[in-house]
Amino acid sequence: MSILKKRGFSVTKKIFSLLIVLCFVTSFTTSAFAEERLPSSHPSKQELVQAANELEYIFTDIIVEDKATGEYNVNEQELDKSKYSEEQKEGIVYFTEYLNESDSVAYASSAFKRCMSEAIGITGSELNKFMKYVDAKDWSGAAGVLAFFGLAIQPATIFLFAMTCGASPASTPPAN
Repeated sequence: MSILKKRGFSVTKKIFSLLIVLCFVTSFTTSAFAEERLPSSHPSKQELVQAANELEYIFTDIIVEDKATGEYNVNEQELDKSKYSEEQKEGIVYFTEYLNESDSVAYASSAFKRCMSEAIGITGSELNKFMKYVDAKDWSGAAGVLAFFGLAIQPATIFLFAMTCGASPASTPPAN
């Protein structure tokens, strides 16, 4: 007879006890991570409007949808004159390439979605919600999703995270 059975513990009781402890610990861990994601101060209405305007600018003036083909193109001239850093510009280009590889803007591929979710700190369904707002051109809704997770102040930084997801882009060797 095993030591556990001698002390009155069956395997079922032990597993049940471990599950309760695991659930208890997980609930506290999830709450702690959720608190880390919340912004230190809630964005003001003006900041939300600015974020919505920035998203509209990015997704209408810089990332332009070709209505005939459904593909997205980067308006290089607009991107060059934009206020964004070189890293943010690279992220916008990379994200545009991803949009063209995806079957739908509203549904990110599972690998990309998982990577973005981990990088930004939101779930895949939350990322899908953001993408649905973008697809519907509901900039206030998209900014609201970002604000809820403390990401609304500078929406362009999301594109920096996109560069860390997926395969590394191939580069052209330097000309001699």
